[in-house]
Amino acid sequence: MALKTCPHCGHNVSDQAIKCPSCGKDPRYTDFQLEQREQQHKKKRRAAGIIITIVVVIIATVCAIFLPNRIRYQKGIACRAVKDYETAVDVFNSLGSYRDSAQMARLSMRDYIYAHPTSNDPISVKYAEQLIEDGYGSGLERILPRYFEHRQSTTTSLLSDAPRGTITHSS
Repeated sequence: MALKTCPHCGHNVSDQAIKCPSCGKDPRYTDFQLEQREQQHKKKRRAAGIIITIVVVIIATVCAIFLPNRIRYQKGIACRAVKDYETAVDVFNSLGSYRDSAQMARLSMRDYIYAHPTSNDPISVKYAEQLIEDGYGSGLERILPRYFEHRQSTTTSLLSDAPRGTITHSS
């Protein structure tokens, strides 16, 4: 073990020492070298801070986008569970293309109609028309026979009133 002079204070220290007993600085490096090392450490800490900030912002953005939809979707599921089909339809329709919300909205419409089988209330009629328009009206004529009888007679009267040779479409 040899002795060398500390470049910071001039005292004799061991050549294996990492801290001068007199000034407390590392005798292996000069003041300039210590300053450079400190600047490199600051840059690394700053870069790590920026990366952590970017990751946090990305996670927050993803949560802000997807979490409200997930919460609303769960609300729609809960509404279906307590047979509040009208609210479930509204919730699922507001979700747009999130997961299978369009299918869940159609199922909620169908369940609303099945829960009110003898009535032709405006909501049942609206839901029936929407299901028919979307191609999911099969079997509804058994549930809402009065609506379908009225719909058939309206279509027939429109066709009988039309002049021969013309084609009409009812909506």
